[in-house]
Amino acid sequence: MKNIFLLLVILIVSCNINNQIKDENSDKWRRNNWEEDFKSKVFCDCVLAGLNDKKLADEILIQDRSFASPINYVLFDSLSKEVIKPVIQQLRQDSAKSVLSVSENAAGKKIFKTCLNFYQSKKLDSIVKIQQIKWSKITNIDSLISKKVSSY
Repeated sequence: MKNIFLLLVILIVSCNINNQIKDENSDKWRRNNWEEDFKSKVFCDCVLAGLNDKKLADEILIQDRSFASPINYVLFDSLSKEVIKPVIQQLRQDSAKSVLSVSENAAGKKIFKTCLNFYQSKKLDSIVKIQQIKWSKITNIDSLISKKVSSY
């Protein structure tokens, strides 16, 4: 129980992203922060997927609303999940190998380390650069959101 609470606290703190509030007097969808917001979402999705515990991941998502915004749903969600697939696959392989090759105390998943390394990687930076070009071509984000988010 202590471990779950600690994990929740770490996730909430590390996944904190300012809410994307619609503001008619400014760039209402914070376009200038999309790159960092996307990378943060990738990190958090990586940690949640690395846990390999859907019940725990769902509970974290209920408690932490960092990514409860139309931009995350419309632009980032599916891409983030796709981008982390090879990272999670490697995490699982490394975890299985470590059981046979290192001490009992060091064996197992290295979720935060793996996900943080990916967050800081040139590979993720290159994905972001490609996405920046696509994001810059979006002219009517409100229309895109209203098509995919019925409550908007």
